[in-house]
Amino acid sequence: MVSIHKIEPKYNAGVGKTSGTPKPNNVILPTTSLASTSSSSSVAQAPFNVEAQCSPVDRKNYETAPERTCNNIVLHDKCIRAEMAPKIEGLCEDVQFGEGPHWDISRQCLYFVDILGKTINRYVPENNTSYKASFDTYPSFIIPVEGDEKKFVLGLGSKISVVTWDGLSDKVEKIEHLCEMGSIPSDYRLNDGKCDASGRLWTGSTVIQMAGITEKLGSIFSYEKGSLKNHGGDVSCSNGLTWSKDNKTFFFIDSFKKTVDRFDYDIATGNINNRTVLFSFDKNKDQFPDGMTIDEDGNLWVACFFGKKIIKIDSKKPETLLDTIELPAQQVTSAAWGGKNLDELYVTVGKASFDGKELDSTEQASIYRITGLGTKGFPMINFKLT
Repeated sequence: MVSIHKIEPKYNAGVGKTSGTPKPNNVILPTTSLASTSSSSSVAQAPFNVEAQCSPVDRKNYETAPERTCNNIVLHDKCIRAEMAPKIEGLCEDVQFGEGPHWDISRQCLYFVDILGKTINRYVPENNTSYKASFDTYPSFIIPVEGDEKKFVLGLGSKISVVTWDGLSDKVEKIEHLCEMGSIPSDYRLNDGKCDASGRLWTGSTVIQMAGITEKLGSIFSYEKGSLKNHGGDVSCSNGLTWSKDNKTFFFIDSFKKTVDRFDYDIATGNINNRTVLFSFDKNKDQFPDGMTIDEDGNLWVACFFGKKIIKIDSKKPETLLDTIELPAQQVTSAAWGGKNLDELYVTVGKASFDGKELDSTEQASIYRITGLGTKGFPMINFKLT
């Protein structure tokens, strides 16, 4: 059965407040009871606080009854399920459209881009600080270069570039363009990007103005050792990508296709083939799959743009939804595993206006951290420049 974790956006009193207005910096968004009574949640069950949640009469009945029940059994059930639910924290607010999260395990920080704000960003959880550097075009991903802590590979407009940045300054020191996408329309740019286990860069293209676009003139690209390879793919809006633990399967999302697809993958050659649909969003007309990541159990965590949630799906069984984590944000864009144990899910969101749809006024955070999910991810791979 599918378990659904429903989140209610609340802020702890006295935390992150200015003049009575809640701010999302490092505040906790406690969960409400789960929307489903399923016991199949991947999160281990924790005991609930009878003293805090129940009346004296109910406490006595609960503690003395052989079957450990009481008059307020519904409340007890809610307590159990609430404590099983994950915890969500809002971390940043000054981001227009967060995307491309990359957790740097060696430096224990999160890199991501603000596409519409035209910045690359670095968030340090240890002291809850953020840094950013600006550009004059759209950045779409940021990945550290292996062996050089001041260099990063970026998607900048239609170019793959390497920048030199100290992670603190508001400007980068140097920009070197490696290559530019060829044979695609001028109104396309690069979008989400990641590296496979060999350090090979993968990315794809998307139309810049997405409203009403149905054409499929974009592509999936890989880049290694100075060579850009076009893998085709008839892409409109390239987004989430990740690989199976054995590196034999490549997972890919074209948001406008509204599917999570899988390919056979050859890590040695970087070739992809035999594309099939793993999961379809056809029944969800007003939401789109966006970025994604994979956990150690082989399950995919997919951001649902306009869906206010992250879903967990089985990567081996087609059309199998395992879990749903609801979020207090409409435009959920991507996710990456982070933290010292890689058991914290960092989620990026956007705050853009699309087709006249207004954002909920309570949406303030731009990055969310979800803990208590009962699983963890893999270290993200840095880019090998040579």
